[in-house]
Amino acid sequence: MSLSRASMIDWWSESAWVDYAFTVAVVGSHLGVVIGLREVSIFSWPAESQRLAIYNSGATVVSIIVGITAVAIPVYLAAGGERAKAVRSQYADELRKNWRTVLSGMGLAAALCLLAQIVDRPNQPEPSWFIFEFAAVLAVTKFLRLMWLFNAIIRVADRDLGDIPRASAPELAKEWRRGAG
Repeated sequence: MSLSRASMIDWWSESAWVDYAFTVAVVGSHLGVVIGLREVSIFSWPAESQRLAIYNSGATVVSIIVGITAVAIPVYLAAGGERAKAVRSQYADELRKNWRTVLSGMGLAAALCLLAQIVDRPNQPEPSWFIFEFAAVLAVTKFLRLMWLFNAIIRVADRDLGDIPRASAPELAKEWRRGAG
């Protein structure tokens, strides 16, 4: 059985849990490598102050992305063409689920960055490393979902705008023309 690109995207859009499964697989694989190879980790080089700054920056970046999401939702709601109305009525549950999973996933990622700051200890930073890594990978997967969702909405809105006939330019007043010369 061959899966088309469209059917894969449909499956992905209906399966928000995939973001979490992917995150667990990536972080779990890294954890397995670190345990198997002992002391080999991408997080082993930063000092404590650097780690805390990285965790704080992660929380900040994720929070900014949540703010960008706040811009995307009004764009979705403002799209008033026939296609946009049809998409909203036919796919309301899927769209709502995708918006909700983006917002909740990003909120969780920001909270995990802050938790990594809290649990970081100079003599045992490993738990905080993996908490932060989970947060970062989750934020990336949710960002990808956000970009896909935003792009889909913009495409529908743009196609609706293409259906509107162009109006003729207004006639210029004689007084305005004289002032231009």
